Amino acid sequence: MTPRLLATVLLFLGATAASAAPLPKDAVFVEAFAETAFGSEIPGLFGGGAYLKRFAGPIRFAVEDGASQPRRREAEGFLRRLARDLPGPGARLARGREAANFTVHIVDSKDYQAVGRRIYGNPFLRVPGACIVRSSFGRGGIRRSDALIVSDMGDELFRRCLSEEVVQGLGLLEDTDRLPDSVLNGASAAEQPMRSDRILLEMLYDPRLSPGMSLDDARPLLGEIVEDARRKTR
Repeated sequence: MTPRLLATVLLFLGATAASAAPLPKDAVFVEAFAETAFGSEIPGLFGGGAYLKRFAGPIRFAVEDGASQPRRREAEGFLRRLARDLPGPGARLARGREAANFTVHIVDSKDYQAVGRRIYGNPFLRVPGACIVRSSFGRGGIRRSDALIVSDMGDELFRRCLSEEVVQGLGLLEDTDRLPDSVLNGASAAEQPMRSDRILLEMLYDPRLSPGMSLDDARPLLGEIVEDARRKTR
């Protein structure tokens, strides 16, 4: 997904309640979760995947920074902070020669198409926008994600792209306009994952849900799950 280039500075992780928009009601979160966790803008190996998608095992992040304006330190700092609070099977930066299953590729705009075609394995693909994430998934869960982000089109766009594509690559693979300040809302100006996004991630990796679960099976559980997620992200 490519965020709108009109994105401007708004809120950062941990913003005060006074500056943040009020949280929507639980029912709105349930529908936003249904859209983002059970949909997919880009189909997986076996179709669009109208089922819950998330990593089933440990998440190991890596950053490949080939940009003339290096951003590795910023990206790794963001991933460490996100991994620290991410529920589920455990997430951290890969160490040494440890294999990563979620790679953030940072490139100059002139290299965006070439690297995107390599990630997708398609030499004829026209990669849209200035950032995108590809997740390979099936009913057993997400096997790997690759986020591709342009470095040389401004700080605001980079931060917005980094936040949005990583959140989506964790399994919230569709947009939603139900949550005003979410990085998954194309009209939002948020540059960092907001409390709304953290609630959705808490829901996504709740142990009462599992990869491959249908929305019909999950829906009876979502009311209680969103209540618990709100409490955990205060």
